[in-house]
Amino acid sequence: MSIVGAPSEWVNLIDPMVPQILHLVISTWDAMTAPASDAREDDITNALCRALRDNRTARGLMFNIHPQQVELDPMPG
Repeated sequence: MSIVGAPSEWVNLIDPMVPQILHLVISTWDAMTAPASDAREDDITNALCRALRDNRTARGLMFNIHPQQVELDPMPG
């Protein structure tokens, strides 16, 4: 795998976009139907990701939105 450019060129890639990303997430969340009190976290996350992908503003971003598919703290067995 080859890397295009120096790593230092990628350091501040997202930083200037943080306010726009936060506004997008908050406004999308506010527009969603409130989750049920017994809804699972994964289901809520998937619903938010779907709503973000459907948002016209999100389509103009330089990256794609996907829920994290990695188990952060797997339990043995």
